[in-house]
Amino acid sequence: MSVHPLIVHFPIALLLTSILADLLGLLRPGSVFKEIAFFLLILGAVGAIAAGVSGDRASETVAPLPALREAVEQHEDFGTGTIWLFLALLLARLYLVTKGRFVSIFRTTYLLISLIAGGLLMATGYSGGRLVYEYGAGVKSGMEQPSRPEK
Repeated sequence: MSVHPLIVHFPIALLLTSILADLLGLLRPGSVFKEIAFFLLILGAVGAIAAGVSGDRASETVAPLPALREAVEQHEDFGTGTIWLFLALLLARLYLVTKGRFVSIFRTTYLLISLIAGGLLMATGYSGGRLVYEYGAGVKSGMEQPSRPEK
């Protein structure tokens, strides 16, 4: 059994909530939202890496059906892009915060890129949901039907 479905929901929630906290921080300057967003970004990025590693392992068990393989590869591409984009945001934020430059244009640019990253994260989650609900990936196939006695 894959642990991917157990892990993946945490980084989704953490990263999207991080973006929301940053947006709330714009509305409430001087509030704690900016620090909360940063903390959630760190946790979400670590969780995204764990989700990516577990997803790679889970993809090895997927049946070699062409349609399913294509959908898995799309999900992997979205996931990889999401992880790299959020890691880049984390590193940029670490740098800007330590230099005291996470203000004005840098913060605005960061927020715009984080909204794009959030959209990519949602596309990744959607494609993962399609794998399960449309293709049945990771779902045990057909519980054995009780045999009916022959007459």
